[in-house]
Amino acid sequence: MQTHAKICLVSVALMTLSACAGEAVDEGRKTPPRPMASAGNGGYAPYGYAGSGALGKGGGGASAVGAGSAGYAGASGGTSGAGAGGASNAGASGSAAGHGGSAGSIPSGTAGANSGANCPSLTLARTTDGKCVPRITEFEVARKPTSIVTGSDGKIWVDDDQANQFIQLDNEGRITRRVDCDSGSSPRAMVAGKGDSLFWYTTTQSKQLIKVTGDSDKASVTYLPFSASAVALGTNDELFLAEFGKAIYRVIPEQQSPTSWKASPIDVLVLNPADNSVWTSQGSGLAQLKPSVGVKNVELAATSYASGMCVGPDMALWFSDGFADQLVQVSFDGKLANPVNLPTTTQPGQIITGPDKALWFVEQGKLKIGRFNPKTGELTHYPLPTSGARPGALTLGRDNNIWFTEENLKVGRLIPDPIVP
Repeated sequence: MQTHAKICLVSVALMTLSACAGEAVDEGRKTPPRPMASAGNGGYAPYGYAGSGALGKGGGGASAVGAGSAGYAGASGGTSGAGAGGASNAGASGSAAGHGGSAGSIPSGTAGANSGANCPSLTLARTTDGKCVPRITEFEVARKPTSIVTGSDGKIWVDDDQANQFIQLDNEGRITRRVDCDSGSSPRAMVAGKGDSLFWYTTTQSKQLIKVTGDSDKASVTYLPFSASAVALGTNDELFLAEFGKAIYRVIPEQQSPTSWKASPIDVLVLNPADNSVWTSQGSGLAQLKPSVGVKNVELAATSYASGMCVGPDMALWFSDGFADQLVQVSFDGKLANPVNLPTTTQPGQIITGPDKALWFVEQGKLKIGRFNPKTGELTHYPLPTSGARPGALTLGRDNNIWFTEENLKVGRLIPDPIVP
């Protein structure tokens, strides 16, 4: 059963590095997936897998698997009625802004307000000013949203793969800028920038690394001798890029001779800011690159599959294991801690650190957004409003909300509970 599940997951997770990256392959072939954004700033996770059941394996803290999305406030819109304890509900369904979106686009799905004893809940959030609002709002702003990052400008940037462009969103999900990409540049990897760079992205066929600034869609172009499947920003002026299954590169923008180290990266690149080392997943193992030393391999169990890594609130490395339905902590000296067991068929993907010192991750099997508090062991699962919505990538917005992409053409915003000192 475990072997069958592993083969199925690999066949979906490993996608071809082409404009129609969706062909499933068997486990024996090293075919690159869609490029990833660097962890901690969001990134594309392979498409989810249908699953059912909510049985926990134990050892992962209290599970709080919630009700389905039918309980989302304002789902039907235009109705009002008395709630428990005299609570009142008011909702209004949003209207689609069109796949391309536009400035001032209206969020699709639900919108509304609720005040009562059931707030906060899995589907309702109480804001710092005391209002009770839908916890998750969805926006129809892209034809096919994949990667998502928070740029150095504090705005949300989404890669619309089908439209060959990046879209900039404000805190209310309105499109405020578009950056057009060359035809054939998809699939792309992206990472948030710093200083004058809003973000960086790579192209596939033309093998370029491109810098986007506040006044230029192509402030600089660096030509690469390979197609990048992941990118991370270094602490200095360099960037680290992965060539699927072959190598990790250090690139100084606009210089033509990148340095390479042999490795087998298949997922995101994660930077340890303490020593500028880079980590990546190699499936059943991890690789650590220290530019002054080289690559060190960290072996995992043969049944493991590491993906979606980030630096956690405890300044350790965390990754999700979609085969074993676990979250795993790894110290930066390569020591593995006891895994956090998730409900069966959760199939966690991309993982980031939230504003509340908790880990947030997509549940591709459950079609939810998960939260794990490493300090208390508390585990929470937030249902998405749209039935069948598959979450893909995550980023932490400057508004302290969790932003994510969905396979069904939407971008979502999740409001965490207020931070308690």
